[in-house]
Amino acid sequence: MKLYLYLAAGLFALSLLGGAYFKGKSAGKAEIQAILDEQRAVWKAEYDKQVAETARIQAEWDRSKEREGEINARLQVVSLESADFSRRLRDYRTRLRALSEAAGTPAESDAASGIAGDLERAEEAHFAACSRDAERLTQYQQFYRSLQDAQ
Repeated sequence: MKLYLYLAAGLFALSLLGGAYFKGKSAGKAEIQAILDEQRAVWKAEYDKQVAETARIQAEWDRSKEREGEINARLQVVSLESADFSRRLRDYRTRLRALSEAAGTPAESDAASGIAGDLERAEEAHFAACSRDAERLTQYQQFYRSLQDAQ
């Protein structure tokens, strides 16, 4: 009978130890899960921050591409206008030369009437506009390169 009593006491002690073990194991799981949830929240916040930064950079890139398209379109228009202006200037000078030769007077005589002066002022204004456009294009290219370097 004493044997059964010792056996029952041993079983009771084992069940207490097993219960404490499994309770401690589940409590440890809860602690580890809390730590993992906290770390997951930190990682999620960092990820969201990176997504926002990527979206901001992409928006800047899209704006720069749009501006680049506008500048290229304007540059093409200016190039076509300058080519047309140069062609008309050559035609004008050819006609002026032909007229002066036909009249037997030098071409400089038109300078007194102001035609050559107007042409020179128009030419200077055109080249000044080209120079301003070239400066703006250079500034845009520097800005564009800085965006590329930022990535």
